[in-house]
Amino acid sequence: MQGLKLAVETGLEPGNVEQFAREIINQNDSSKMQEILGWSLWRQNRYEEAEAALKRAIELNPNDPWLKDQLNKINEKNAGDESYQARISLG
Repeated sequence: MQGLKLAVETGLEPGNVEQFAREIINQNDSSKMQEILGWSLWRQNRYEEAEAALKRAIELNPNDPWLKDQLNKINEKNAGDESYQARISLG
């Protein structure tokens, strides 16, 4: 349900998603919210902050290959807007 709430409350607009993720992280830090925060920062061209959020997500969930793959993608020389995709689920 958190994904549905995120979609409804933010319209998936990156600035709104960032605010939503930060509020959740302040209550309960999780790899999923760090990943979503990273996505929102990436979409706002705040690449260093996005990288830090993804690294934090990996610290919280070091066995998740998706997170490591996403970190590699955003660090590629030719990474574009669609390089980094958060797993924002609607369930």
